[in-house]
Amino acid sequence: LILYLRDRRMVRAQLERECRARDFYSGFYLSRSSDGRLCVDRDVLQSRSGANCKLSELRQLVGLSR
Repeated sequence: LILYLRDRRMVRAQLERECRARDFYSGFYLSRSSDGRLCVDRDVLQSRSGANCKLSELRQLVGLSR
């Protein structure tokens, strides 16, 4: 999944192996943690269709200058 953050950064979120990113294309829910951060192996995304998946990796995407 590609997440577009409020500060205009883009982050690639990798889900657990058994999860399909396609289930999250129509949107998802995320409970805000007490520290306000999005963390791997802690936070769970819930798709609007009901699937629950834990984040396994987060990477910031950066454009290349030409």
